Amino acid sequence: MSPVKFALAGFGAWGKLHAKSIHDNPDARLVAITAPTEATRAEAAATYPAARIFATAAEMIAQADFDLIDIVTPSHTHREIALAAMAK
Repeated sequence: MSPVKFALAGFGAWGKLHAKSIHDNPDARLVAITAPTEATRAEAAATYPAARIFATAAEMIAQADFDLIDIVTPSHTHREIALAAMAK
């Protein structure tokens, strides 16, 4: 069975913890990350070089190939991101 391809929306304090958990799971593969600032995008790229890095969740959803999205952004943004991912 192939690993589940994860997209991670959010790379703040909680997002970094989720990224590590996904990365460390042999049944998962972190394929895309949304990081809101240039500094966090650079950190995500350096820490997870196999993942594609995006500035926005909308951009990631439109361009990345993933099986599951992990939304770790401020709560008020979850619905919009989830609906966009389900519509893909």
